[in-house]
Amino acid sequence: MVQGALSCGRTANRIRRELASRRAAGEAAIRQRFKRAISDGDLPADADAGDLARYVSTVMHGMAVQAAGAATRKELLRVVKNGLASLAGWRYLGSLLYLWFSRPSRARGVESSHP
Repeated sequence: MVQGALSCGRTANRIRRELASRRAAGEAAIRQRFKRAISDGDLPADADAGDLARYVSTVMHGMAVQAAGAATRKELLRVVKNGLASLAGWRYLGSLLYLWFSRPSRARGVESSHP
């Protein structure tokens, strides 16, 4: 979903728009979850749900590119670990993201062609 249609010509505009829409929907879902975490007190009240969602989406999409390039699970978990280090002050967020990325895709209801 990240790389699809990025290198295609003008004939792929409809596909490019559809994939962009799906990426935006995924980011919106993450943003909503962060908003709920803020309102529940799991994240600081001054946290910016939009910025956090954009950050997580960017890391996830980058990881998808790495996975498509044959990165191992161990390598991808190291990316998660380094990403979490940048959010070290937010323990809940770090734990949530680690659990999200450390589980196999099927446990999250997402099918993946990668092991």
